[in-house]
Amino acid sequence: IRALERYSLLARAAGLLSLHRLVQTVARDQMGKERIHEYGHAAVKLTAAIWPFNQYEADTWVTCTVLLPHLRAAADFAAQYQLITAKTARLNNEIGFYLNYFGDLSGAKPYYERALAINEQALGSDHQNEALLQATALSLNNLGYLLDSMGQLAEARPFYERALAI
Repeated sequence: IRALERYSLLARAAGLLSLHRLVQTVARDQMGKERIHEYGHAAVKLTAAIWPFNQYEADTWVTCTVLLPHLRAAADFAAQYQLITAKTARLNNEIGFYLNYFGDLSGAKPYYERALAINEQALGSDHQNEALLQATALSLNNLGYLLDSMGQLAEARPFYERALAI
């Protein structure tokens, strides 16, 4: 850690460590696929667990603004390494909802799309799994609402219809 600090590849501030992207990349390249998946699942699980957003409690908004880049990094990492889990879908949905709520509609769209794709992939042919059906319906509704908010009514309609059918 001290050597990394001397070369400005690691910084300490307020009890936190910030590792330079180059060091992160080298460490990731040396991990191997199994360990990358292990760390990716842990990142998704941990970031989802600390996400306090509640649109009705303004106190959570500031914290979420600080945490959002970490959630996005975890979600993007999960997408890059194809970590397909319910937690990954939920994390993408939470990011999409937050961005949508604060008016970043185009920023929300890829996260809503990822959440839907993961839910549909997880659902597969298991149309008896109530939790997966609900998560898929929520993703469809959220994407429909987003497209509706963007003025893309014709594009929103099939998502609403599919959500309603579920």
